[in-house]
Parts: sequence; C-alpha cells; structure tokens
Amino acid sequence: MKGKTLLFSLTMLIIAGLSSCNEQEKDVSLAKTLNVTTNKEYQLDNGAYLKIVQLNDSRRPIGARSTWKGEAKLKIQLFTGKRRIDTALSTGFPNEVILDGYHLKLNSVFPYPELNKTRHQSDYAIQILAEKSE
Repeated sequence: MKGKTLLFSLTMLIIAGLSSCNEQEKDVSLAKTLNVTTNKEYQLDNGAYLKIVQLNDSRRPIGARSTWKGEAKLKIQLFTGKRRIDTALSTGFPNEVILDGYHLKLNSVFPYPELNKTRHQSDYAIQILAEKSE
C-alpha cells in the first residue's frame, strides 16, 4: 500500500512539473525579441517605445591578453505613454529590468570587439527580449 501511495505521489509531482513547464513556454511565447541599433525607436506595444541612446563597449577584445572580461553597457529610454524612463542594461549586471510593466532583458551585443579595430555605434547589432507583464 505504501508503494502505491508513493508511486501516486511521484506521478502527481511529475504531472505538476510538466504543467508548469507548459505555462513557462506560453509566457516565453508572449515575449518579443527586438534586434535594435542605437538612436532608433522600436515599438513595444501601442504607445510604448524603446530607444537605445548609447552603447559603451569595454569588453576584452579578441586577441588581447587580459584576465578582465569587461562588459558592454547600454543607456536606454523607455517611453510608456505615461512617462519616459532612463535606465541601463549590461552584458554584466544588470542584464534585465522591469519598468512600468515591461520586462527587458539584454540577450546579446555583436560584433565582439577586436584588437586594434575601431567600432562605431552603427556597427553594433543588439538583441533585447521585451515582454509586457500582465
């Protein structure tokens, strides 16, 4: 009898775990992946916009001899219709933020710096995951 009860309990835990995975998958599907560059506005929702104001890339260049990894920092503005919010995202910390009901997460900044090669703001492709909280 104890074996059947234990088996039933384990089965219920597995079903509950699978159900929560499906909910997480649904939540992720509501998110929007934005491929952005600096100084352009990107629409998140009706009346909400995101703008990358500036990118400062201090990541260790490919070919450099250093133990410091570095980071790329973004100055961003979020316009929600109610107000403008200035904040920052980074490849280090913080790489995500929740503002006025929007969850923003920095996924990537390309290209990676190279030794003795100058990059301009317009050279970068930035990927941000944006999701409206319910």
